[in-house]
Amino acid sequence: EVLAGMHDPALLYRKRLRKPPEEYTKNVPPHVQAAKKLETPGYRIEYFITVHGPEPRQARSSPLDYAHYLDRQLAPAADSILDFLGTSFHALTDPQQDLF
Repeated sequence: EVLAGMHDPALLYRKRLRKPPEEYTKNVPPHVQAAKKLETPGYRIEYFITVHGPEPRQARSSPLDYAHYLDRQLAPAADSILDFLGTSFHALTDPQQDLF
């Protein structure tokens, strides 16, 4: 369902900027990268991770990077539960099933 785009609204990140985007110079986190793509970002930013990096909700032009959401969001949460069942998120979702 995630790969089919059925849960796209739930994949939205929401973060606050602690300072204006132009003041981030050394380490530019994803929410700041998205904020820099807006004319007037404000201090609350909503963004998606796309195949071309973070993009603000209001100006998204690229498809979502579903691999990011599966690997960085869903897999860690699922693996913490699936470990008790003797399996993993990767084992259940990998299109190439193990033969042995």
